[in-house]
Amino acid sequence: TIGIPVVTSREGCFEEVGGEAALYADPTNAPELAQQLRQVLDTQVRIRLIAAMPTQTAQFAPEKISTTWMNLYMELA
Repeated sequence: TIGIPVVTSREGCFEEVGGEAALYADPTNAPELAQQLRQVLDTQVRIRLIAAMPTQTAQFAPEKISTTWMNLYMELA
């Protein structure tokens, strides 16, 4: 993790990947996107998002993913 708060879309996989460590906006809703961009500039919001990053990114660590996939393969085999 590099510690940069993120504003992203509610579309696709972004909510799963970002979890509590990101802010979300409808990319077709300019006022909502602007509000979330203002939010991410708030110091307390940034602190909260940065604090949530290690837990969120740990879910996608290569070791965890490879173990999950290996367990799935073993179960299917």
